[in-house]
Amino acid sequence: MLRHRLVPFVLALAIAPAGLLLTTAVPVSSAYTAPLALPDLKVEVPTSAISIGTNPSTGHRQLQFTHITWDAGTGPFAIQPTYDARTGISSFTQVVYRMVSPGAWAIDHRVRLAVAGLFQSPSDYRYPLTRFTLNKWTATGPGALVAVSPKVDYCITGDVRVGGVPNTPDQTTPPASNCGDPNALLGLSVGWGDQYDQTDNGQPIDLSGIPDGKYVLHAIADPQHIFVQSNRNNDVVDTTIQIAGNMVSVLKQSAPTEVPPTATLLSPLNGARVHGTVTLKAAASAKTPAKIVSVRYLLDGLAYGPATRTAPYVVKWPTGVLPGTHTLAVQATDSLGNTATSAPISVSVVPTKSTGLAIDAITTANGHGTVTTGPFTTYTTQDLLLAFVGADGPTTTHQAVAISGGGLTWHLIRRSNAQAGDAEIWWASSTPVLHAIRVTSREGQTGFAQHVAVVAYSHAGPLGASGIAAAPRGAAGLKLTAKASGSYLVAVGSDWDHAIARTVLTGQSILSSWVDAGDGDTLWVQSTAAANSIAGRRVTLGTAAPTTDRWDFAAVEVRRAASSPKIALANPAPGEEVSAAVPVASRAYSAAAIRSITYYVDGHVIGRATSASSFALPHWNTRTVRNGAHTLSSVVVDSNGRTARADERIVVTNPAPAMTCFVLQADVSASGATRVVTPVVRVAMVHERLLAFVRTTSAHATAVHSAGLTWTLVRTAPSSNGVLAVWTAAVPQGVHTLRVSSVVNGGQQSVTVVGMGGTDGLGAAVAASGNTARPVLHTRGATSLVFATGEVASRHIAVPAGWSVLGTSFNSSSGVTSWVMYTNQPVLVPGSAVTLPHGATSSPLSPVVAVELPGAKE
Repeated sequence: MLRHRLVPFVLALAIAPAGLLLTTAVPVSSAYTAPLALPDLKVEVPTSAISIGTNPSTGHRQLQFTHITWDAGTGPFAIQPTYDARTGISSFTQVVYRMVSPGAWAIDHRVRLAVAGLFQSPSDYRYPLTRFTLNKWTATGPGALVAVSPKVDYCITGDVRVGGVPNTPDQTTPPASNCGDPNALLGLSVGWGDQYDQTDNGQPIDLSGIPDGKYVLHAIADPQHIFVQSNRNNDVVDTTIQIAGNMVSVLKQSAPTEVPPTATLLSPLNGARVHGTVTLKAAASAKTPAKIVSVRYLLDGLAYGPATRTAPYVVKWPTGVLPGTHTLAVQATDSLGNTATSAPISVSVVPTKSTGLAIDAITTANGHGTVTTGPFTTYTTQDLLLAFVGADGPTTTHQAVAISGGGLTWHLIRRSNAQAGDAEIWWASSTPVLHAIRVTSREGQTGFAQHVAVVAYSHAGPLGASGIAAAPRGAAGLKLTAKASGSYLVAVGSDWDHAIARTVLTGQSILSSWVDAGDGDTLWVQSTAAANSIAGRRVTLGTAAPTTDRWDFAAVEVRRAASSPKIALANPAPGEEVSAAVPVASRAYSAAAIRSITYYVDGHVIGRATSASSFALPHWNTRTVRNGAHTLSSVVVDSNGRTARADERIVVTNPAPAMTCFVLQADVSASGATRVVTPVVRVAMVHERLLAFVRTTSAHATAVHSAGLTWTLVRTAPSSNGVLAVWTAAVPQGVHTLRVSSVVNGGQQSVTVVGMGGTDGLGAAVAASGNTARPVLHTRGATSLVFATGEVASRHIAVPAGWSVLGTSFNSSSGVTSWVMYTNQPVLVPGSAVTLPHGATSSPLSPVVAVELPGAKE
């Protein structure tokens, strides 16, 4: 619904720079002990406002329903967006309050929310406030999913006072106008709700291909369980319905307790500093008989990576060019369709010049004879494993080793054993993540000391240069010509003569070593400290001291993988209907720097972004393409010239569909003689339009009154035994509650008062008596509802397709039923002919009076 043009009421709370305070600004001190006042989100689906309509675009039958998401808690529901105008995406925090006195709250703290939102210009956020599905009926509750409501965008401000809970104010804050500002505070006051009428487009459930029968309309507030609430056991409302052609009957409504699954992010930990490729792991469980069917990660509030179905639900996150602080969370969905979201954590991606090549894991072992490492676990897939072995040996025979273990196939790269002792390098590759494997080194000449280091490298490519060297004395080392930039050179050495720690050359470091005083040996592994920056560079790898001992030395170049970048479209969402100018944004990752992202529609360039701060198009003019379905694509190019592409389908509709923001605020009735006074009518929106439908058994005109309001007679029509009349009044600002009185000179009367928000004055009106041709009302507005009242000489009435009943009243003495109905979807084209429900169940035709309420203009 679009409400951003509505004028705010006199506020029940004041907005301060640091947040908002309701009713009274109360400072929070260190000694503050007032109790937390948490919101409690619930959803109402009025059983009187469920109907079958026809989609004007497709001609399909659709299930239409009114719903209200409201706060039944002890404190307000408030969320603050932080909007990025370049991408159209906002992160959110929830403001949590304490109650300091009845009707007065103060801010206690703020909570990060795991899910980001997409701003739907000109108003509303695409955000998981509530979800609606149509399920098969079973005796124990909702069965298999049949269809899903497309409703995804919400204003998230109050427009209807539900009440029934303590401290409900007369007016809500923040005002409804906030939903037109993507940076404005959103939320609901206690006892207030965000209502969407059955007439609103974008939410009915398409019934094409769905047979008549018994179903459950399943509604749930906070469907992804992201908000802080006092009670999660009352989020669900199930409405059992019977669909038969163009009629729907409500059989039952209940509020069952939903047991959502659990979702916990195991790795990384909150506050972790990460770089390179990060392994995301999670735990999830569901209450029997439900089972976990998918787990998905959220990065900065948006879905990241594929959904996984097998524990530990591992997904790789190449941090690439995203230095800084990011949020991570995980969502689990069970076989009943319930979803749970973990609390978000923060991680810091450490800036690094590394191109993604990194040590994933390392283990070492020392011993004599055959040596086996302890349990060894990797964290990324497709690792390169290198086993470095430095060994002692006899002076008369050359030493050698053989590597095995982990279910891997090991290959010798280099062996240097010209001097007494041995230095060897072996390699293996692992496609899956390795769990608790052991690696064994067996000596050819057994019983001698050996040092084994097994190193797993992530994002490693084919091996580069390698070499060996040996000498009876001098500094150990050799020269290699690097074959690639971004590589590391790693070597293993053995010193047969003395147990002396190595001094490596500048820019190099010891990965592991064993200074074996018992045998008088030194065995070590060393590496360049930084990645080589130039392919073809001649690099000296070795030690500066000692220089008097014999040594064997072997080295290899570990190259980075030539991986392609990754990209995913972040905004618009898949299948989204867009119009006018919209932001287009992508999320991209690369081992190298990103050079540009180019955006295409159906293969034609619509823009190129080269800014490292966003890589987004803030404004793409959708009017440059025809209406209908299109393929939106983004192509990323990194500094190495590698590319990746992402595609999704969107729908362009220009001009934008006529939107409505009708809100049925009041529907009260009363009956009696002479003077009838209705129950209290509560007003929630500025300039709300009231309609009073009066049916009398008197031939005299009626008079309708309310304190402070001016009522105008719209139309009258003589009925079989009296008069039908429609009166109207606009509610002035500052009026929150009122009663309506109707006075008639003699006879009986029944009065129905309807309050509608989101209207713009009055449109056409028509009145017809019985025994005339079926009347037609020709609309004047572009988005209008038509209200009608009439009577029929029967106890029961049949509701024509496209209409919903607001109320009926049966007069037993005359056998006449008077009724009030309205169209269950707006008439979108000015001048449309709306056939009124004039004698729908009777012959001859019965009297009717009808009036058009045009929708508020955006």
